[in-house]
Amino acid sequence: MKVMLFIHQFRDPSAGGTEVYCRTLAHELKRQGAEVLVVTVDRTLHRPAYSWSRETVDGLDVRFLATPPAERMGFDTWHDDPMTDRQISGLLESERPGAIHLLHLSGLSAGWLAGVPRPGPFVAMTLADHWLYCARGQLLDSDLNLCDGPEASRCARCLGFTGAAYWRHRYKHRWSSGTARVDNRWVRLESGLKRVDLFISPSEDLAARHVELGLVPVGKSVAARYGFPLPGQSARPAPPGRRRIVFIGSLMYSKGAHILLEAFSRLGAPELSLELYGRWSDYHGRGGYRDDCARFLAGPRVTDCGPVPHEEVPPVLARADLLAVPSIWPENSPLVVQEAFLAGTPVMASRIGGLKELVTDGEDGILVTPGDVGAWARALGEWAAGTPVLGGLGAARGKVRSISDDAAGLLRFYGERSHAA
Repeated sequence: MKVMLFIHQFRDPSAGGTEVYCRTLAHELKRQGAEVLVVTVDRTLHRPAYSWSRETVDGLDVRFLATPPAERMGFDTWHDDPMTDRQISGLLESERPGAIHLLHLSGLSAGWLAGVPRPGPFVAMTLADHWLYCARGQLLDSDLNLCDGPEASRCARCLGFTGAAYWRHRYKHRWSSGTARVDNRWVRLESGLKRVDLFISPSEDLAARHVELGLVPVGKSVAARYGFPLPGQSARPAPPGRRRIVFIGSLMYSKGAHILLEAFSRLGAPELSLELYGRWSDYHGRGGYRDDCARFLAGPRVTDCGPVPHEEVPPVLARADLLAVPSIWPENSPLVVQEAFLAGTPVMASRIGGLKELVTDGEDGILVTPGDVGAWARALGEWAAGTPVLGGLGAARGKVRSISDDAAGLLRFYGERSHAA
């Protein structure tokens, strides 16, 4: 069976969990006999706009569509771009896949999806985050506050659509208002989603949000955690010296590194150290995050280690005594949490979104109120003093799903052609 995996970015294997999962899944699908083609966009414009290029990346067959940079094209082309629709529809016509799996639709438009014929390929979509109903993807508004959910006028203000009218790219007419522009996004995405045969959510929290908003019909979704290459059983090394707390991920506001840094600074525990692994990133153009954290980064027990290739994450976790995941947005199912379990490392995480499904408080980790520096400082102090007795780490490792089981389950879904009839 030919399977086409669609994803919003693919060149940087350490860019995020969705990209890492896409590579792992693609390799396993190939190993199990599928013909795999990855489809993504390249916004660097080294080639003519909307042209295709074919490359082999990490042994995978990848097609890159050269879409112009977002700042030149505008907000609407992330979900409503007739040229992208035309090019992807043409690719589908020539490749004729048996299955289409959408790992992230951002930047890939949505009109082509509505045009996928029935009967035709089985279409699956993994719900990776909140992007389908939040253009920012993480339910944090322009003031970095947690949002309750979509509402056209509120979304328009959040996105900066405060004027009366906006030119629509490549068209001579214009939107009557920012609210109309947001409404169009909803209509375009909702129309495309009607062609999806099965929605797969690694967390029940995210699935419930999509069902409640009407984007996912009742009965057309399954909850299935991401799969991982399972390492062989080995003794966990005992790291010498200080007890290490590590943060691994994008260093951006939504991930809450500033909460962790300030909480750690309140601990008078010289035996502890904090290591940050990741790339400092802006949140939707809001820069200066590292500068905001600079006074805490200067602490003698804090090390800013920079980005780490994904293949080096397991050794980092194996040397760590605790993984901290202080996110302030409703995470779906961060890969690093289950990777920590595979390494035998406990997890301290925010009690929010899918994190509270992955971590069992008091057994394989500790759940803390998101965004509460005092609560994080107390939890870190209690952990350092040995107060929580975490006896469920061995069981946590056993709960991690294998990528072979994940891919086999997907291939069974892909083969259910009756769903697409």
